[in-house]
Amino acid sequence: MHSPAITRAPVTFFLGAGASRPLGKPLMGEFIERLEKSTGLNSDQLFLRIINKERDLEFLLAELEEWIGKGYFYPGPEFFEPIGQIQPTAFETELFGLVRRAHELHQTVRHEVFTTYRSILSARALETLQLPLFESAFHALQPVKKPLVIFTTNYDPAVENLCEGNADGYDLIDGFVHQPAGKSYVWSRKEFDDYRGPNSKKNVVLFKLHGSTGWTKTPSGIIRSAASIYTTDDSSHQNVLIYPARRKVATEEPFFTAYDYFQRCMENCRLCITIGYSFRDEDALTRLRSASSINPHLRVLVLDPNSAEICSTKLVPLGIRAEPIGRSFQDFAGDPNLRTLIRDDIATAVSESIAE
Repeated sequence: MHSPAITRAPVTFFLGAGASRPLGKPLMGEFIERLEKSTGLNSDQLFLRIINKERDLEFLLAELEEWIGKGYFYPGPEFFEPIGQIQPTAFETELFGLVRRAHELHQTVRHEVFTTYRSILSARALETLQLPLFESAFHALQPVKKPLVIFTTNYDPAVENLCEGNADGYDLIDGFVHQPAGKSYVWSRKEFDDYRGPNSKKNVVLFKLHGSTGWTKTPSGIIRSAASIYTTDDSSHQNVLIYPARRKVATEEPFFTAYDYFQRCMENCRLCITIGYSFRDEDALTRLRSASSINPHLRVLVLDPNSAEICSTKLVPLGIRAEPIGRSFQDFAGDPNLRTLIRDDIATAVSESIAE
C-alpha cells in the first residue's frame, strides 16, 4: 500500500541533468566531448563511426549494446570462446572483433559515466541554489505538515548532502533503514509505504529513478554507502544504476518503486516543477501522460533554457498541461522575480489542495 502522505503531496520537484549542471556535471552531448578528451577514444574507429552518426551518450551506449548482442556469431558457452571443433568463418571472425571491441568500449563508457557523476564538485551550489529552492517549497509546505517529494534521474548525492548538511532542520526519507547488526543502511520499500508524514523537521522524500553511485546490490540487499565504488566482474556486488538509454525498463527494485510512486504522486499532485529535465526518459514520460489523463489539476512547470521546445514538442501534444519557464537553474539564485514566481506557484498549489 502506498503512503498517502507521499502520494497526496501537493507539490513535487523533478530534478534532471540541468539541476546538476551548476555542480560541475556535463550534459549528455557534452559528455561525448569529455570522452574524446579523457579516454583517447578519438582514434577508435567504432567509437568515431557511432558518434559521427549522433553525438549523444544514450545513442552511443545503445549502439554498443546492439553490437554486443551480435556475440552469437561466434558460438560458445562463454563469451568470446568457440565450442569444441567448430571454427568461425572469416566473416564471423571479423564481426566478432567488432563485438569484442564494442564490449570493451561499453565498459569504458560506463566507467566514465560512473566516475563523472558520482560526486559533487561544487558544494557551494547546494547552498546557493538547491537550499533556497527547497526553502521556497517548505515556506508553504511546513505549516500544513506536508513533505517535499523529489524525483531525480541524477546519480549524484546532491540532495542527500544538502539534507545532511542541514540535519538540524531537515530529515531525508530515501528508502534506506539502518541495520545495527550489519552496521549498514539497507533499502526497503516499507520505508516509503509506512511513512506517515513530518512531525517537526522539514521532510524531504527522495526517489532516485535511475539509482545512485552510492548504492550497491549485495547478498544482504541494496546497501547505501558513503563511498562510490565501481563494480565490474563481481556478480555478488553490483552497482545499482540504470545507465543512460533511450528505452529504459524499470521492472526491478528499487527502480520499480520509484517509478510506481512517481505515477501515484502525479495522479494527485497539483504542481510538478521540473528543473533541467529534458523528458528523454520514456518510462517517466508515459507515466506522466497517464497521470495527466486522470488528474485535471496537475500543472507541470518546466524550468529549462529549452523549455518552450520541450513543452510544445514533447508534453503538450500528449495532453500534459505544461508551462515553460525559459531559464536555467543558475538563474534561480540571482533573480528574485524567478524565485517569487516559483514560490507563489507552490503556495497556490498548496492552498488549492487544502481547499479541495
